[in-house]
Parts: sequence; structure tokens; C-alpha cells
Amino acid sequence: GRQARELIASLDDALRRHLQSLKDEAEGAGPSASEVVQEQTEAERKEEAAQDTKRKADEMAQQLRQSLNKALTPYHQEYQEIAAPLEEAYNRLVDVFEPERHFKWKSKEPSGSKVDMNEAMRFELTGKGYDSLWQRRIDPKYPDTDIVILLDRSGSMESDDKWLYARRALILAKELFGRLHIRCAVVGFGDSPHQILDFDDDLAEPETQETLMTSSEPLNEGTQDATAISFAAKLLAESTAHQRAIIILSDAGTGEADGALRNTVSTLHQQGLPVLHFGLGVGTKDTQGNYIHSWGDLSLSDRPRNGFLSVFCREMERLAQDALR
Repeated sequence: GRQARELIASLDDALRRHLQSLKDEAEGAGPSASEVVQEQTEAERKEEAAQDTKRKADEMAQQLRQSLNKALTPYHQEYQEIAAPLEEAYNRLVDVFEPERHFKWKSKEPSGSKVDMNEAMRFELTGKGYDSLWQRRIDPKYPDTDIVILLDRSGSMESDDKWLYARRALILAKELFGRLHIRCAVVGFGDSPHQILDFDDDLAEPETQETLMTSSEPLNEGTQDATAISFAAKLLAESTAHQRAIIILSDAGTGEADGALRNTVSTLHQQGLPVLHFGLGVGTKDTQGNYIHSWGDLSLSDRPRNGFLSVFCREMERLAQDALR
């Protein structure tokens, strides 16, 4: 009767409440399905917004770089291409050419400006070794070096960007030598040599930068490399530096008539004036054997086997060691 129906209704309500409590308990352990979908949607929206912001920032940075490059002088546009390898080369060579940055001390001296603590403790314990208490700073030796760089401006250098790579290598070398206080003159040549920069010209000066750029354009001329090397040797003839060298940035070289290039290089080598040939780009190897010291098919990017930077720094270290002897 009525009591039975009320009992059933009461049991039904109790069961419904129990099921709801179980559901509430289960949902309390984690987000509901709708909440999970909402969170995923929000995360995706934030990710898309972040990617869009990054894309816009990259576009603005690219536009800024392009604007800055347009505002740069031709010299500084080229400088940007060699800035990173220039820093690396300087870090490799600074301790070689500027040894005062990391000077050394000679121990067991009777006088000096620094106490050797090991000897001092030994003297305190034994009373012996008074004449060995001090350390004296060793005066650094500087590699006194003068260099002439020859830039090949002949017609053969215009193919395959050989001239462009050579000029960038020239800028790198001249900038590097300026930082290391190495005197360096620059000569361009085609049918005849022409001095572009003197030993004391500073690339920090805008006038010097402009001179280098306007005087290093390629020429539709031949390659009189032996004549150019002889011209460089005359520039170095009055130098009193302990070490002198000629660096030539060129392709393979023809040697002119009657083996003039090979004979000129050999004569200067016997006189103690090395000629270092660096060829950047494809087709710049000395296949005819005109040079005693030659490296060709080099790349400005420093890949292990054909990186200009590694080869150049290694040879500069060798020059410094020869100068210190």
C-alpha cells in the first residue's frame, strides 16, 4: 500500500544520492571530460598565440637587420661577414702575439716582486734557502713582424666568387693584424701592383675603409703575380722587423713567362722571406707548384679539412715562433 510505495521511494532516493556521491567523488579526483577539453583548447590557443608572437618577432628582427645592413657602409657590410671568424682568430692568436696578458714567473731568485710561498714555508721550517724566496717576472718577448698582403684583382678572380672571398679574407687579416699590433701593408695587382694601404694605415678610420673598398674592386687584367711579389719584397726591404712575410690571396697563378713566379718565390725563400699563398674558393690550388707554402680551395667557414681560419692561424703562429727565435 501507501507505506510500501513510500519505502520504495525512500530507497530510490537513497540509491540516487549514493550514486551521485560516488560520481562526485570520482570527479573530485580529476577534471571532468568537459574540463579536460576546455583545458586542451586553452593550451592550444596559448601555443598558437605564442607561435604567432614569435613569428612576428622574427619578422621584425629580420626587417631590422635588413634596415641596419642598408644603413651600413660597403666596408661594414663586408665586415659583418667576417666578424665571427675574426673574433675566433683573435682569441687563438692574442696570447702568441701579446704574451704580457699571461706573463710567467721565474722561481728561486734572490730578489723579486713576489714571494714563493713554498720556498717561504721551507725557509721557516729549516732556516735554509733564503736566496730562493723570491719570484721574478719574466719579461715577455714580442714577435716583431711586418707583413705585406697581396690581393689578386685579375680577371680570373671574378669567376666563382674567388675575388669576393679573397677580399673578405684580406679584411679579416688586416683587422686581425691591427688588433695584434702587427704592421701590415696591402697591395692589389693585376697587370701591375698598386699599393692600397701603408703599414701604419688604420682600418678604424673611415677614410682607410673607403680606400680599401674602392681600390680592391676586380680588374679585367692579367695576373702578373711575380711582379707583385717582387714589389712587396721591396716594401719589406727597409723593414727592421725580426720576421717579415708576404701573404698572397690569389687563385692558382700562371707563373708569368719562363717560370718567373716559381723563381721569384724560391729566391725570396732562400733569403728568409716566406711567401704564403692562400686560395679561397674552388679552383685556387697551386697545381703548377709555383709556391713553396700554398693552401688552396679553402673556405671562409672553418670546416676541418679546408677551413681558411685554421690554416691561417696555424701559419701565423709559426711566423711568431720564427720571430721569437
